[in-house]
Order: sequence, then C-alpha cells, then structure tokens
Amino acid sequence: MSTEQVDKEIQPKTEKRFWELKSAEFDRLMDKLSLKEKIIGSFMVGTVLVLIMGGVALWNAVLMDNQFGFVIEHDAPVIENTQTLMKLVVDMKTGQRGFLITGNDLFLEPYINEEKEFSRLID
Repeated sequence: MSTEQVDKEIQPKTEKRFWELKSAEFDRLMDKLSLKEKIIGSFMVGTVLVLIMGGVALWNAVLMDNQFGFVIEHDAPVIENTQTLMKLVVDMKTGQRGFLITGNDLFLEPYINEEKEFSRLID
C-alpha cells in the first residue's frame, strides 16, 4: 500500500472524528443549559442579528444620502447652465433668421450679444 493510499484512507476518518468531537462538545453544552436559557439565548442571537442588519442599513442610507447630496450640488448648476445655453441658442437662431429674412443688421444685435454670453457660459 502506497503512502498516498494511506493518506486518502486516514483523511476522511480524521475529518469525521473532528466533526464528531465538535458536535459532541456542542451537545454537552446544550445539555447543561435550561430551556429558559436556550430561549433567552436564541432571542439574543436574533436581536443581535437584527441590530447588525439595522446598522448596515443605516450605514448604506448615510452613504446614499452623501452621494445624492453630491449629485444635487454638482448637477443642479450644470442643468441650470444647460437651460441657459439652450435659451441663448434659440435667441441666436431667432436673430439670425430675422437678419436673413429682412437683411436688417438690427436683427444681428441679439445674435452678437448672445454669442458672447454663450462663449462665456461654455468656458
């Protein structure tokens, strides 16, 4: 019989003995406890688990609030700037269209003014 075969035969027995030992210790510990102690212990374990899950949920809520605050602080000015740019583009198009239809330079004044404002906001 080779060494590998011996190791394969011994290993499962060792694992089984270890598990049986742990199970036997647990059984002895449980036998020492009264029913009242077992019930109180199970409620304590449940309470601790609920508290841990509540803590994790609270932590996630705080993280989400911080991320949402960043989005509000960052995105609100960007959206406002975008709306202003859209208004400027419409005004520029209107002035340009008025000039093309009439040929009057008076209609280019809004186009020129809005173009300067547009360049300022883009930068």
